[in-house]
Amino acid sequence: MKIKFLREIDERGPAAIDAAAEVFAVDTSWISTAIGYYGDYAGEIDAEIADADEASARAEARGSARDGVLASRLVR
Repeated sequence: MKIKFLREIDERGPAAIDAAAEVFAVDTSWISTAIGYYGDYAGEIDAEIADADEASARAEARGSARDGVLASRLVR
């Protein structure tokens, strides 16, 4: 999650590390370690992030469809 967060924020470099450390309430050294680990295993981590994003999108779509069905029943 930390890598995904770092990709999505506007800050770069040390400011990004500081922002991530603040959001996740950890020391900046922990974020730096996570970045190093990502450097070694980027392909695997990127695949896990993509899988999680797809699962979230599917769950959101199911929730939206369910909400639409419930709303249509309430309107009657």
